[in-house]
Amino acid sequence: MTTASRRPAPFLCYALGIGVLGWSALLALWRTSWEMPSPSDVLLFVLLSACLKRLGFQVTKDVTHSLVGVVDLAALFIFGPAGGTLVAAISGGLCQIMRVSRTTRTLGHPFIQGLFYFLWGGGLNATRMIVAGQVYAALRGPVPLREVSWQVLPAVFGASLTWFVLDHLGWTGAEWTLHGRERALAFLRRILPYSLMVELIPLPFSVLMSTAYLASTPPLFLFMVLVMLSAGWLLRKLMISLAEERRHVRDLSAIDKLSQALLRDHLNMDERYALIHQHCALVADASDFVLQVASSPGKGITTLVPTAGGQMERVPTERVGQSVWQRMETRPEPVLVHDFQSDAAP
Repeated sequence: MTTASRRPAPFLCYALGIGVLGWSALLALWRTSWEMPSPSDVLLFVLLSACLKRLGFQVTKDVTHSLVGVVDLAALFIFGPAGGTLVAAISGGLCQIMRVSRTTRTLGHPFIQGLFYFLWGGGLNATRMIVAGQVYAALRGPVPLREVSWQVLPAVFGASLTWFVLDHLGWTGAEWTLHGRERALAFLRRILPYSLMVELIPLPFSVLMSTAYLASTPPLFLFMVLVMLSAGWLLRKLMISLAEERRHVRDLSAIDKLSQALLRDHLNMDERYALIHQHCALVADASDFVLQVASSPGKGITTLVPTAGGQMERVPTERVGQSVWQRMETRPEPVLVHDFQSDAAP
């Protein structure tokens, strides 16, 4: 089973466009702003964002759910649009590098790939923050936000909702350019329940961080930071356990459905291969994969690729690789992961 991205070129153009747009807008905003946060303030909030991102959890590949949005919105309420956008852009770029899987190879050189994802993540965050700041200002939200009152809640809720919606539009667009419309909609359906619970509902609590920071009482702000980190850790543990239980139920259901389907009469081998491919797609966390079947010892393998009509197209492969296939020829018994840990792995 192999994995691969379907359409990297459109994604590169999309992400590069978002990155250039966001960082250019930040530069224009920075040049017209009369006040910017100090480097120590920016560093403090970026480090806090990075800590919360590390405490996040993944529902799907390269997408991490966390409480980092609370810190970014608090920066908007404390420093205003220019300072908040600067914090969000830097933290977004760094967090994007942190959550990119080691198996992701959109670009060849690691440094170029890191620079690209920093540009993409920071640009997306900058765009979201600028628009959220405009909504916040339009609803007469004060800067800095020192006190919580009924009058500021519409502005806080408006900025929070804008931040959340633009985040998911940006990531759904990235998935669309990579894998197409159907995969993008499936991606959105998969992450949305977790996003509503972890990334939207806590966002208005950013006002508490803003008031704690502006109260000029270090113990109060430190207590708020500890509360945020503790909440992030607890959410991570809870969501990982919940996702693991759901994954087990989904895997067992897929295996049961596959067993029942294979027991049906009048199925030729291609139909059986199609069923195996279909149900493996429900279990394996892979963006794309094919089935490879050993024809006979020494005669190579056959690669089966799904077509648009749901059939399996045979793509013959001339020789067997020197890695896992060679081991399977010499030792055809079932293999588990821990067997490779205790034996000479190819």
